[in-house]
Amino acid sequence: MEQMPEMQQQPKNNKWGVLRHLLPFPGYRATPVIIALNILVYVIMISTGISPIFPQPADMITWGAMFKPLIMEGEQWRLLTSMWLHYGIIHLAFNMYALWSIGRALEPLIGTTRFSILYILAGLGGSAASLWYHTDPAVGAGASGAVFGVYGIFGSLLTTNLIDRRVRKELLSSIGMFIGYNLLFGLTPGIDNAAHIGGLLAGAIGGYLSYFDLKHFVLTGSQRLWGAYASAIVIIGLTALLYFNVRMPVDPDKVIQDYFALIDQTMQAEQDSTLQPGTETYKTKIVDQWKSALEMVSDIPIERLNEQGKPLVLLIDRVANEKYKAAWYNHYGTAKKDQAMIDSATIWTIKANAAVMQLDSLLSEMK
Repeated sequence: MEQMPEMQQQPKNNKWGVLRHLLPFPGYRATPVIIALNILVYVIMISTGISPIFPQPADMITWGAMFKPLIMEGEQWRLLTSMWLHYGIIHLAFNMYALWSIGRALEPLIGTTRFSILYILAGLGGSAASLWYHTDPAVGAGASGAVFGVYGIFGSLLTTNLIDRRVRKELLSSIGMFIGYNLLFGLTPGIDNAAHIGGLLAGAIGGYLSYFDLKHFVLTGSQRLWGAYASAIVIIGLTALLYFNVRMPVDPDKVIQDYFALIDQTMQAEQDSTLQPGTETYKTKIVDQWKSALEMVSDIPIERLNEQGKPLVLLIDRVANEKYKAAWYNHYGTAKKDQAMIDSATIWTIKANAAVMQLDSLLSEMK
């Protein structure tokens, strides 16, 4: 049974002083094991020839770093593996020192099992936030999201009555300063503040949901992990929500190339005077082609595009939609000798031509 601080079994031999917290003992196993695993992964990486100071992004991807295109293609496991990788010895040292500083105080308080579960969930929350927030396909790695989560756990518990109020204010002030400083430092280019904030919030969720179990233990001596399990449900659910609302980066040149490759023959066919509305050839070469172009554009997840790609694809979609309607009304109006449909074709043709002009203008601005 895991115990609160005043009941924890401390190591009998304290000759190592503060360094004893680098070694596991009852009630304090997760923190040193997590640190050891991070160091082990780093050592194995550099033993394969990867730079110990400045690893290349391609190498980090090989080892399981965050990379949005691969994650969205099915490699969701990178949301977890990335938290065990680091961009060099300095990155590793900072994260492990921060984890050691807080873990040696928090883990004996909440217990090894709960600490381990919430640490992993915080890392997952940080990865999910990073995946959702960033539109560019950067390569992300590091335990900072999970470490921020540990500070979030402790910070949330310090706002409750679980810990003696005589020490709460000082601890909360210290943790607040750490979080505030590092979030400000995270504004520096190249630092993933989204992962920090995501991990922090995930940790806070875990802390508050675990409060009731910890309070129950204080009152009854009975251990339970309902809060940790509830945290898993909430954080995994939020991760799924963020995942399915990820804004995908789009290469405008590729979108343009694919689009015009599909409709180039349609545009040429429209200039062919031998193709007459109402004939099967007109339907196949013009109406059906515009329909295919519309379906191609409609398959692009608009809600996942970034700020540059979204207006481009929306305008392409408008062109394809209005061109298809103009061709459809022209073809079937002529076949049925329905003047109202032919008039509608004229209206849609005017709208489509205006949309084409807007598209040309947007393409010129993007060059």
